[in-house]
Amino acid sequence: MTRTKMLLAVVTSGLALTGVGVPTAMALTGSQTAVTAASPARGENGNGRGVDRACSYPATRSSNLALSASASSTPKGAPARLLGQMAANGCPVKQGQIVLYSSASASGPFTVVPGGQTTTDNTGNFFFTVTPTTTTYYRVAYAGGTTLDPVVSNVVRITVTVKK
Repeated sequence: MTRTKMLLAVVTSGLALTGVGVPTAMALTGSQTAVTAASPARGENGNGRGVDRACSYPATRSSNLALSASASSTPKGAPARLLGQMAANGCPVKQGQIVLYSSASASGPFTVVPGGQTTTDNTGNFFFTVTPTTTTYYRVAYAGGTTLDPVVSNVVRITVTVKK
């Protein structure tokens, strides 16, 4: 079974981004196909990719997506790291496709950060390195999969300080 997902890219001014696990050829526009296939040695997570059999994934479709910043403020032009983890029933969600959003306000509107897509590692962790030029609010989202519903993280603020 395949499922097509669409992502919309919106240019956000005043922000530069680099990320680990962000393929250089991947664009935030267009379509992606997620293929569901479980390995006999491993179970299936929300994306149809392997998970440890030792973890007991719930029959429910919910998961948790948490985001934090390495520092709550950064000097203008300096990088800051956003860290996160995705889990279901206390077990990591491996290879989850995570999309980064930003806003000038905590209440939004939030737009996709250009280049802001990555995949969780084997422990459900991910990170982005951002270089905001103004105070910016961030959140991440998981679009959902065959066994997990979509989920959005908490909002994290990074305050940009100006040298005097």
